[in-house]
Amino acid sequence: LETEVTNRTFHEFRTQGPLIEVKKISKTFGNRVVLDDLSFSVQVGEKIALAGESGAGKTTLLNLLMGLESLTSGEIFFNGLLLDKGQQSSFAWSGQSAYLFHDSIRSNIALAAPGVSDEQIQFAADAAGVTEFTGRLKEGLNTKVGERGYGLSGGQIQRIALARAFLSDSPVVLLDEPTANLDRNHRMKLMDTIERLFEDKTLIIATHDKDVIKRMERIILLEPCAEG
Repeated sequence: LETEVTNRTFHEFRTQGPLIEVKKISKTFGNRVVLDDLSFSVQVGEKIALAGESGAGKTTLLNLLMGLESLTSGEIFFNGLLLDKGQQSSFAWSGQSAYLFHDSIRSNIALAAPGVSDEQIQFAADAAGVTEFTGRLKEGLNTKVGERGYGLSGGQIQRIALARAFLSDSPVVLLDEPTANLDRNHRMKLMDTIERLFEDKTLIIATHDKDVIKRMERIILLEPCAEG
């Protein structure tokens, strides 16, 4: 008997069988094949590195899981049910360049969960390490940032994006190259935060960062599809 999919922690999902099943999926853009006959499964609570060189389809696969792209062929199942747009709230996602709007840091964090309390926003900001740098700002979390996070460093923007994903309370977290453009020291600090924030979540990180890959439980390696 399948458990109803809800936007809570993974403990509410079925205890037998994989949480995510990718079955013989393919994705093409025109004549270009990005993913071809790909199959794998993900268990509840797993921490997975989605690895492969640029162009291997890592971002495309995350987009397919999020419903941002449509499959060319194959099927994806979530909690035993065919994945559809009604289940997308079960996935929290942060892309390579986390998008921030011209607004306060507080409002940018709250985008994932409209109507949340100030206490919940503060908790997410603390957990993701956002308050480590906003504490030095005169207006704290109410500090306004420019479009795309102008005025903040790459690491600070990523922490805001992680707080946003944490606040969504989705059971599955998808991260696309979260450590890109950071030096090794900041990459490791960010990974410490990611591991702490999403300890009780199913986590899939698309990355080519060897240090990140080493910290994951399992690797799914994507190979570029042959041309022609």
